[in-house]
Amino acid sequence: FDGYALMRLAYERILAEAGLRADPLHPLVEKALRDMVRDIEVRSTPDPNGPVFKVLDDKWLFNRDGIEALAREAGFTSARVVAHKDHERIYQMMAAVQVRLSSGRDDLELPGWAMDILKSFDAAISAAAKRLLILEGTLIATR
Repeated sequence: FDGYALMRLAYERILAEAGLRADPLHPLVEKALRDMVRDIEVRSTPDPNGPVFKVLDDKWLFNRDGIEALAREAGFTSARVVAHKDHERIYQMMAAVQVRLSSGRDDLELPGWAMDILKSFDAAISAAAKRLLILEGTLIATR
């Protein structure tokens, strides 16, 4: 969902700052963040005719209004998206999960300064905005 745009911005900031720090990112962590930035970019505006589209497991990142409209167009009388996670530290938690999943290692973590960047994103975005800019959710549609 649209919340991944914020994750992309956070990752881009971390990657930009990594070169300025005496405490650089582990190469696998850096790769994980670069891969996520690219993945979010590709799935935010997918090209169904492009070669990358064919190898994507999840083809699109949806926005709430768009997915609800698609459900109504498909004949559902009501449709709403419910966030899976509504947590004050969602960006910090999701980054840790994505680093582990991307690297395949449980022992890798973002350095403290990178976590501070994610903390600033978590602190800056209100709970209400996080519920609108969700990362994962379920579509509940009825006929």
